[in-house]
Amino acid sequence: MSSKPFPTLSTNRITVAARSSPLSEAQVDEILYEAQLIQPTLEFEVTLVTTLGDRDQESSLRTLEKTDFFTRDIDQLLLNGYCRIAVHSAKDLPDPIPNGLNIIAVNQGLDPSDSLVMRPGDTLSSLPKGAKIATSSIRREKAVHSLRSDLEVVDIRGNIGQRLQKLNDREVDGVIVAESALIRLNLYHLNRIHLPGETAPGQGKLAVVAREDDEEAAVFFSAMDQRPITVYLGLKPPKDTAIKKFHHCPIIEIVPKIRSTRPLPPFTHIVFTSKSAVKIFCCYFDPKGLMDKTVIAVGTQTAQGLIDCGVDVDYMPEVESSEGLIALLETLNLQDAQIFWPHSALSRPVITDYLTNKQIPFTEWVIYTTIPREPTPLPEEF
Repeated sequence: MSSKPFPTLSTNRITVAARSSPLSEAQVDEILYEAQLIQPTLEFEVTLVTTLGDRDQESSLRTLEKTDFFTRDIDQLLLNGYCRIAVHSAKDLPDPIPNGLNIIAVNQGLDPSDSLVMRPGDTLSSLPKGAKIATSSIRREKAVHSLRSDLEVVDIRGNIGQRLQKLNDREVDGVIVAESALIRLNLYHLNRIHLPGETAPGQGKLAVVAREDDEEAAVFFSAMDQRPITVYLGLKPPKDTAIKKFHHCPIIEIVPKIRSTRPLPPFTHIVFTSKSAVKIFCCYFDPKGLMDKTVIAVGTQTAQGLIDCGVDVDYMPEVESSEGLIALLETLNLQDAQIFWPHSALSRPVITDYLTNKQIPFTEWVIYTTIPREPTPLPEEF
């Protein structure tokens, strides 16, 4: 039986955006090489971008993990249609990635370890007490101190070449860099040791990002995607990340049980106990009608759903449950309150029982129910 051929692109030339640095250029070449294994005639037209992270050499990177510090300018070009794909270091990807974009592939990558680079002849034990080791990563700092607590860790910025130059100029006594960066830049000769401990998620791997509507690119680059697939059974899967992608296989379906012509009851406070309730309520009723109401959300996901609808959340319990919500209500002055609770047909009666026992006026509506649904087929990778 013949194997299924890999899909190819309808063009032999695509536009690519990436950071402007020797390492980034090597990363683009790596993705091109892997793409040409599928479509040998493919060529990249590359735009190199000086990103915010490249322009700002003062801000410490210690608090900037999972932000778009190094990707924002590139992704904006992608969103504006100036390029078809972007190539990023997977560890530099923001979480979440911008709306309108998808991570369509993360390659196998290279050695994910961290390396401490020293001057020729130096060893970890020969470094003097208080020797300066340069890194802008808290995780890497801990790894250094696990080996020698008497070493001084200092911040450093710049590309790999600039960092190594500070080592050669004796501004520092050691520089921590990703081993994969040294491999991609053919710096095998440097005096270095590998650091112990975990490394950053996605380190050593490269990510290909495209617009959500570019199905052809997604199918083509999926051939080099090495991320494990997680089957997600819930209603709305998370966006794919640098370390995993999701196959949506919902086992339930949300069915509204409400009419938009039904007038809302009088109320001063409204309680939402699920993101689905928020979605259906805002679909059938104008959320602006909640501007002068006290809005209570059971947890962060429900609160985010309200915020996405333009609704400010006044209260959220410390414990994200019906019991936690009741504990919150106990702290509020509800003497003149009228509470409205739109919820699922399967909601537990905990809140109903509490409000009834406390003789607090309330109205509850069942605005949706859930029913089983046939699961979608698993992808061929399974």
